[in-house]
Amino acid sequence: MEWGFDDLFALLGLVLVLEGLLPAVAPEFWRKVLLHFLSYDESVVRAVGVSCMVIGAIIITLVHNWDMLSSVDIATMMA
Repeated sequence: MEWGFDDLFALLGLVLVLEGLLPAVAPEFWRKVLLHFLSYDESVVRAVGVSCMVIGAIIITLVHNWDMLSSVDIATMMA
């Protein structure tokens, strides 16, 4: 599977939809979460950001390599 700019823009659009979902559906809850998040130490905020980036990169890698991963016969590998 090859990725192109259309896939990149589709992913960016999906990120924007997901980012806007909570403030659109529950703005008061979103505001409370943000205020609570502001009370965290900078190192905690940085750790959360890095964790999100790593998890996102793993998900993108799995999706990009799904055809290859789904063709692997785990039973043969375990034998």
